[in-house]
Amino acid sequence: ETRTHPLRAQIADTIAALSPASVLEIGAHCGPNLWAISQRCDARLVGTDVSPFVLDAGRRHGFEMHEAPAHRLPFADRSFDVVLASGVLLCVGPREINAALRDLTRIAARYVVIAEPRAESDTLDRYPNTTYWLRPYGARLLALGFTTLAHEDIAEPLGHINSLLVAETH
Repeated sequence: ETRTHPLRAQIADTIAALSPASVLEIGAHCGPNLWAISQRCDARLVGTDVSPFVLDAGRRHGFEMHEAPAHRLPFADRSFDVVLASGVLLCVGPREINAALRDLTRIAARYVVIAEPRAESDTLDRYPNTTYWLRPYGARLLALGFTTLAHEDIAEPLGHINSLLVAETH
């Protein structure tokens, strides 16, 4: 239902401007971002998630979907031009976050795009019935050998997601 939200369009426009041949979204749910990207560029679109239910829904929408957590991705090194994480890293706990970032940067051939809450330092954000981890992803990607190309606020946030970071491999 949120596939036409302005956030999805902003993510899709950002990715389309990178002219990718392939895009992997980590934690893609049933594919609302993949759908928005498919409206703007002709790239191979792949998603991962940990829920068999949402993976099946994504497949019904025509997307290639794989069951995998963010910290154990079943893809070869540099196998996707763009790797997208949108509203998923905030759900990755402190024990897995470094492995997750290493894995998504391992499979990115050109760019990593992160749409997550903006944070200046690691912060725990408690909501009723859940906990989110907010982190400074630009600094973490720099430590992993990426260069930040752009870090902008999202015009119309969706939930916690209020910033869009684009980083390039060296």
